[in-house]
Amino acid sequence: MKTFSIVTKAGLAAMAFAALFAGQAQANCRLNPTARMRSHRPALLTLPVKHEAQPLQPADISAATPAPSVAGMWYVQFIADGQVVDDGFDTWHSDGTEVLNDTSTILSGNICFGVWTQTGTYTYTLKHPTWTYDDAGVNVIGVGIIREDITLDIDGNGYSGLATIDAYDLAGNPVFHETARLLAKRINAIDDPGHTTGIPGLPTLILNR
Repeated sequence: MKTFSIVTKAGLAAMAFAALFAGQAQANCRLNPTARMRSHRPALLTLPVKHEAQPLQPADISAATPAPSVAGMWYVQFIADGQVVDDGFDTWHSDGTEVLNDTSTILSGNICFGVWTQTGTYTYTLKHPTWTYDDAGVNVIGVGIIREDITLDIDGNGYSGLATIDAYDLAGNPVFHETARLLAKRINAIDDPGHTTGIPGLPTLILNR
């Protein structure tokens, strides 16, 4: 497995967990910064990163205001060291399951499944288990578990949080651990008539929040 020092030299230090999928291991929904940056549209690569506004906590609003639900489809970005290193369309189902379609190729596994639970009025935790493979993409060599802890915005149209990945060999020994930041905007069935930038039908890119 490649060490993270190699990834750091490539300028993606904060996305160390992606190195798990860049070397001798491959996985579904892998977060490989090198592959991601090659596959992204140029418009996405040149976006400036701005610090997102902190979501208001339940104490900031009236107790009579109904809390929104995380259920629905989201455009989510994984951010490290000021760069978008992965993004995808993420669907959270009301039954507590979730499906992520990210920007990796089909052969490398661009669909993965997870489960989530609500931990507070606006907070949720999610877990994705995924297989890891050797360089040939044939033999299973371990398991990766991607965990997310997010806070939903009070209007229900965005969330932010932290993603971590822990990788284990088939004997259950830990071999890797790292983190990245998450930002997401809800995808609605009806287009926003005021939307004038970005891809029609998708929310305004979340880094501009």
